[in-house]
Amino acid sequence: MLESNRQSAGSEDMFPRQLTEMGKSYVDAMMEVQAGVLNELRQANEEWIASAQSRLALVSDLCAKLMSARSLPDAAMACQEWTQQRTDLLATDGRRAFIHGQNLLEAGTRLFSSASSKDT
Repeated sequence: MLESNRQSAGSEDMFPRQLTEMGKSYVDAMMEVQAGVLNELRQANEEWIASAQSRLALVSDLCAKLMSARSLPDAAMACQEWTQQRTDLLATDGRRAFIHGQNLLEAGTRLFSSASSKDT
């Protein structure tokens, strides 16, 4: 009887240890995903700031060209160039936003898939 009590006490000690290890693995996985998400957001923020600076330079260039235009065709050409460059910037911004969104979704998927694989 004493031996069976020792065995049950040993198995009770194993359960909290296993629970602690399982909790630690969840926390480690979440911290890894959180680091990835924060890195992705930092990168997206840097790209957004660079894009805003590009748009500012583009508008400044347009203003300079319009001020120096000597005729209506010169002004129209400056506006046409600005429109093309602005459209290119919008397309680039859209691609970047899509890529960052996709990366954030993948990070969430990794979090949920690692959590579900550890449940089994």
